[in-house]
Amino acid sequence: MAWDYPFPGKTWRMDKRSTAVSLFAAGAAAGLTLTYVARNARARMRKPIVQAMTVLVPRDRVMAFVQDRQLMAQAVGSKKMLGTIQHLELCDAPDGRGTEMYLSMRGLGKYSIKEVLRRLKALLEAGEIPTGRRYA
Repeated sequence: MAWDYPFPGKTWRMDKRSTAVSLFAAGAAAGLTLTYVARNARARMRKPIVQAMTVLVPRDRVMAFVQDRQLMAQAVGSKKMLGTIQHLELCDAPDGRGTEMYLSMRGLGKYSIKEVLRRLKALLEAGEIPTGRRYA
């Protein structure tokens, strides 16, 4: 089967195999795009996940930290992610061992929330977020 190429004097030959491969590639790309969009939509509707962590800091200092939006945005990672926090509960840890933080966020997985809690803990206890780099 020969198809006329849009330029005069040149012909372009297309066999059934190359047609099938190109159609398969186009369908696969469309399918991946739709899967990605559907996953993101489900993630936004997912019920919030609650994770907890104990911080060796008094509760009043944690409350002051949480109320400062600039520090919280640094701990969470961005101001956009700050809006996904649904509930943050603070209570005293048993035997005076600091403060327990219960954090629930919408649209994030369990390990992403744990990462946010690790960053919060590092900022509260050490004053900086550790990185894997040798030199800052």
